[in-house]
Amino acid sequence: DVDEVAWRNSTFMVFVTSYAWLLMRDGTISRIDGASLIIIYLGFLYYLYKKHMTFEEPPKGQGNPKKEAMIMAISGLAVVLGARLVVNSAVSLARAFGVPEVVIALTLVSIGTSLPELANALTATLKKIPNISVGNVIGANILDILMVIGVASIIRPIKVDTSIFHVTMPITLVVMLVLTFSLRSNNRVGRKTSLALLALYLYFLYTQF
Repeated sequence: DVDEVAWRNSTFMVFVTSYAWLLMRDGTISRIDGASLIIIYLGFLYYLYKKHMTFEEPPKGQGNPKKEAMIMAISGLAVVLGARLVVNSAVSLARAFGVPEVVIALTLVSIGTSLPELANALTATLKKIPNISVGNVIGANILDILMVIGVASIIRPIKVDTSIFHVTMPITLVVMLVLTFSLRSNNRVGRKTSLALLALYLYFLYTQF
C-alpha cells in the first residue's frame, strides 16, 4: 500500500491540471500564466521541504552519496539528450507523413519521453516499493504541468490547439480523478483501476486518429 501523502499529492495534481486547463481557455498560455505555474511549483517544493525533508548522515557502509549523485546526473543528461532526439525525429515524421504535429506530440513524443518513468515505475513495483512507483508518476505530471509548461511559455507564449483544450485535457483530468479516487479509497492502484486507466488511454488514442 502507498502512504497517505500519495493521494494528497495526487489531489494537488488534479488541482494544477485544472488550473492549467483554465489558463488554456483563451487559446494561449502567456508569460504571466507561465510565471504563475512556476510560482505554484516553487511553493509545492517548499511545502515538501518543510513537511517531509530531513537530512541525516547515511549509515556507514550503506550507499555512496557522491557516486549516486554522479550516476543521477549522467542519467539525467542522457534522458535530456534522448528526449531531444525523440522530439526532432517525431517532428520529421509528422511532416513526412502529413500528420498534424499536435497528434505526434500527444502520442509518439509523449510515449518516448515517458519511457524512463515507465521503467522507474516497473522497477519500483517489482521491488515492492509502491510509494516510489506512484510518486514517480504523480511527481512527473506535476513537474510537466507547472515547470515544463511554465518555463516554455515564459520563453515563448504557447498557442494551444483546440483539440488539447476540448479533448486531451478533459480526458487527462478523468484519468487523474480515477487515480486519485483509487489511492484515496484503497491506498493502492488495483488491477481494476489499472484496466480502467488503460481503457481511457486507448480511448484517448482513438480520439487522436
